Amino acid sequence: MSGDLQLWKAFLAASQTLSFTRAAERLGISQPRLSLLIRQLEDRLGLRLFERSHRRVELTSEGERLHEKAEALVGAYRGLDDTVWELRQMGRTRLRLGSPRYTLEIPERLDFMGDFHEQRPSVKLEIDSNGNSPPLLERLRAGELDLVFATEPFDETGLITVPFAACRTLVVIPAEDPAASMVQIPLAMVAGKTMATYPVDVGAAYYEAWFGPLEKAGATLVQAHDDHPASLLKFAARHRYWTVAHEWAGHEVRVDPEDRMVLRRLVAGEAARISILLTRRAGPLPPAAQALWDMAVARHDRRASA
Repeated sequence: MSGDLQLWKAFLAASQTLSFTRAAERLGISQPRLSLLIRQLEDRLGLRLFERSHRRVELTSEGERLHEKAEALVGAYRGLDDTVWELRQMGRTRLRLGSPRYTLEIPERLDFMGDFHEQRPSVKLEIDSNGNSPPLLERLRAGELDLVFATEPFDETGLITVPFAACRTLVVIPAEDPAASMVQIPLAMVAGKTMATYPVDVGAAYYEAWFGPLEKAGATLVQAHDDHPASLLKFAARHRYWTVAHEWAGHEVRVDPEDRMVLRRLVAGEAARISILLTRRAGPLPPAAQALWDMAVARHDRRASA
């Protein structure tokens, strides 16, 4: 059937343009290919459909009678093809996922979403990374997103969460500082140091959770101009400040050797720790969101029992 349709499409294009050259251009094939298709159709029908000359192409009387039928046939097939496409699109399940930009490259998240795609290849994933967790959680509450990878702390009223990922905190120290010779840095050692931080517009709650313990321990906080981790490291290196870096599983923090900064682990309990929770509204979820949620819960349960 598909082979017959190709022949009829060639005939229809040629009968509409009365030019094998323009018909071939319309179909995106070569002119010799179009001529071959027309000959094949004529041989199959046992009819001559075109009168050909060096200067013009005209339909025969048989071609004239078949022209209208060919239009109906090709039009019906296009309508059928459109309907099949619509049904396939309806079968695709949409998943609207919020994920702050700094979470996009975390290996745990990448691996997790890769596993989900392998299991649910028909799901159409829409990722919103516009902003940090607070605006994404607002869109979640408004029903504009199905799930959000949200960073603690946040108001969990009306929301359900499952732990997803946590980082360990490193201190980034100028290589010339005597503390750079130590393997680990106790929180108390930040007293009297100038610490570069993200700007407070990352969110007041986050700023307090991540950097408040450093200030309480005696550090002087200076805000960088950008909330990207690489920008923070460059800012600290340029001014020879201390700062912090957050290291996720499978994602080693690296500093540019030219910056002459060293990484040391901060021994501070929960201070300056970042945790990510997969978050949803209470109530039923769309099928794709429910599938992702179930995977996250099973993943957490496996880790908790290990």
